[in-house]
Amino acid sequence: MITVAILINGNPIAARSAVNIEECASGYHKYKLDDGKTLLHRREDGAVKLAIEMLKSIKEVGVTAIKLDNKHEQNTNNRRAGC
Repeated sequence: MITVAILINGNPIAARSAVNIEECASGYHKYKLDDGKTLLHRREDGAVKLAIEMLKSIKEVGVTAIKLDNKHEQNTNNRRAGC
């Protein structure tokens, strides 16, 4: 079993776990994610590549739905200009 978690200031914001359920004849291993999806992974590609693929399956809610007001946008632009 492998678990990958993202923590911000020690607080978990996302996690994904997977269990190796099958070794395929092609040299791949099949992993079942905790959301029911499956991934194929070659062990020689390493655990980091598997972790990245696992994290790609997490859907972030509302990330692009945030609309900033004009005052906040002006403050952000002023800070960028000072860099």
